[in-house]
Amino acid sequence: MEDKKSEIVRASAIFLLFLGVVAGCWFLSTEYAKALDAKFDQTVTYTINPNGDKSGDGAMYGIDNLKLNQEEGYYTWKEYLTFNGSVDKTVDTKYDTTSEVTVVKDLKEADAEPLVEHQIVYKLNREAIANNKEKHHQDTVCVKGGEARESYVYPICKSGWNTESARFVKHHYIIHLPENTDPANYR
Repeated sequence: MEDKKSEIVRASAIFLLFLGVVAGCWFLSTEYAKALDAKFDQTVTYTINPNGDKSGDGAMYGIDNLKLNQEEGYYTWKEYLTFNGSVDKTVDTKYDTTSEVTVVKDLKEADAEPLVEHQIVYKLNREAIANNKEKHHQDTVCVKGGEARESYVYPICKSGWNTESARFVKHHYIIHLPENTDPANYR
């Protein structure tokens, strides 16, 4: 009977020790991630054209077939590419936390067509940029990512070559409507 009790106590102690190690590892990894995130301390915003290339600040592009459902966070429109063609855009901010849409009524002409402005927001790690510059003298700013939209402005980091120094935060779409327009008319 005494052996049975000592086995149970030993098994319980091992189990509690195991739980303590798992909880400690989880805590350390969370703290490490927070410390790394804190290094990305500079926010930069770029305006891009519908093709994903950098353009001047405040550049706006014509759109057609605009449908707004602001309550649900669902937006669609047809956007014309810089050179040829068009693309249908759908943005669902309810499920995509890296997309944001702002609708503003600021176009002076009553019959003006809606316009869209694209802004890409990144957070930069200045320490990693300096290290990349010191080691390689090029590609000092890069993103670690798999999605094409993360690398609109900065290239994707090369494994073993440079350190992640920029993080994609969001794609901010600003839809401009005529001042006298009711957004509910675009449903």
